[in-house]
Amino acid sequence: MNPVFVESFLRLSEAQALFASVQSLSWTRGKFRGRAVPREEVWIGPYAYKFSGRTLDPAGWTPEVEAIRDKIGARYGGDYNSVLLNRYAHGQDSVAWHSDDEPAMDSNHPIASLSLGASRAFLVRTVTNGKAVQTYILTSGSLLVMPAGFQKRYQHCVPKSQTPCGCRVNLTFRRMKLEKDSGL
Repeated sequence: MNPVFVESFLRLSEAQALFASVQSLSWTRGKFRGRAVPREEVWIGPYAYKFSGRTLDPAGWTPEVEAIRDKIGARYGGDYNSVLLNRYAHGQDSVAWHSDDEPAMDSNHPIASLSLGASRAFLVRTVTNGKAVQTYILTSGSLLVMPAGFQKRYQHCVPKSQTPCGCRVNLTFRRMKLEKDSGL
């Protein structure tokens, strides 16, 4: 049940073009437990995404993001109907340890994570003992596909960087259950 890591899923020119195109999306910085979330987000999906006591309203698919979704699905399997985009403006933006395991997500479907822009570390640890088991350096154009069931056994994070770095955008493609089946 190991992830598939593809260091150069996109050519540099493709990654740069997609990075530039997503900058014009309507990014928001939400709050969690009264504090600003240390990254900006955009949600594209069939309905509002509710997680961690927050709600993200869906934006529309852009042709560029839709094309990448289809390319990932064709190459690695998956019928992705949503994507959470996270923008880490600098090395102090981060995401804490978590699993992508909200009830509205289809747990029998892989999750594909595409990185654009600055390189950042992506750590994986087991849920049972909390020991870090793998570190991936996600470079621009790299893809990490977490197989079905991975979220039940592992957590992941993007920690703050001790060295200065530029902006990074991550697109996490998912399969959400239909609204009538999701318990929403």
